[in-house]
Amino acid sequence: MIHKFIQGSNPKRPTLLLLHGTGGTENDLLPIAQMLDHEASILTLRGDVMEQGMTRFFKRLSPGVFDYEDITYRVNQLDAFLDKACLQYELDRDDLFGVGYSNGANMLAQLLLKKPNAIHHAILMHPMDIDPRVEPSSLSGHHVLVTAGEKDPIVTKQETDAFVQRFQALNASIRVEWFQQGHQVSREEVQTMLKWYQSLIIDPEQQRD
Repeated sequence: MIHKFIQGSNPKRPTLLLLHGTGGTENDLLPIAQMLDHEASILTLRGDVMEQGMTRFFKRLSPGVFDYEDITYRVNQLDAFLDKACLQYELDRDDLFGVGYSNGANMLAQLLLKKPNAIHHAILMHPMDIDPRVEPSSLSGHHVLVTAGEKDPIVTKQETDAFVQRFQALNASIRVEWFQQGHQVSREEVQTMLKWYQSLIIDPEQQRD
């Protein structure tokens, strides 16, 4: 997969795994990653599925209609890529921290559900539940932040609520934050993500020191 790796300055921090939205590139979420943790390493990917000239991480048959077989294939492909990337860049697989927007958030959600040991923490910006068929017995120990727009024309409030309830039923520690906006990511949203990330990753580390 086309990707970029940026070595961080603090080996105690996780490696941020970035997955962009439809039509994006591996560079899209770099500013957000730098704001979240400028000391962390970054592994950022470009989706290798093309839809009308736009990059994605999995196929869909039409807007809102997904190719479930392709989703499973792409999840397995991503999981295998992460194994290779961790060996290549000498990363601890358990230290991967997912950050995804829209299509990338959906891909990370499917990775959590289909490969629970692939990542344990994630920030999912404007995700939806795209494949309700397969789920693990438990996501206990996984921490997930979902951000959503109350005026989002793509992901409805009902879809977001169903997404969160599914993860709650699997015992994940999941939190949802709502914003007065559409499908775009706002500065307020990034600030909320930063506070959640710090409370989960940075503050406990400082307490141990």
